[in-house]
Amino acid sequence: MTTKNKIKAAARAGQMEAARMLAKDLVRTRNNVTRLYKMQTEMQSLSAQMTEMQTAGTMANAMGDAVKIMVTVSKTMNMPSMRATLMEYQRESAKMGMTQEMMQDTLDDTLGSADEADQTEELVDSVMDELGLETSSRLGAVPSNKVGASSQVTDEVDPSLNARLEHLRRA
Repeated sequence: MTTKNKIKAAARAGQMEAARMLAKDLVRTRNNVTRLYKMQTEMQSLSAQMTEMQTAGTMANAMGDAVKIMVTVSKTMNMPSMRATLMEYQRESAKMGMTQEMMQDTLDDTLGSADEADQTEELVDSVMDELGLETSSRLGAVPSNKVGASSQVTDEVDPSLNARLEHLRRA
């Protein structure tokens, strides 16, 4: 039987003093429960604050260790030597860049980069043929040979490229 039911039973029996005592006990119990919840919340808050303080202390220690390491590294580094090494690296890197550029130019000249324009034109023509459009009406007059290029460029085309072109035209 709950306290509220006991209060009702005492009131029905005409025992008003007992009903008041039970009611007073119920109010005290409710207030105690509320106080316990408040204390529990405060304890959780204190626990969180303590954890935060512990974390802050750990961070402060870690920062102190990092500063010590940085001071040690700073003392052991030889800045003039490092500067000289970096300047040497920049010089060698610039040399390598120039060498790569010269090699690329040589490869382009050797492999016939002049053929790129012809290959591009052939690709555009094949796409236009697939679409059923006339290339000459869309693009106008485009020279087929570059100045100084040999007129026998079509004879030097790789047979596998011709096979690919025929396959594209059939598709």
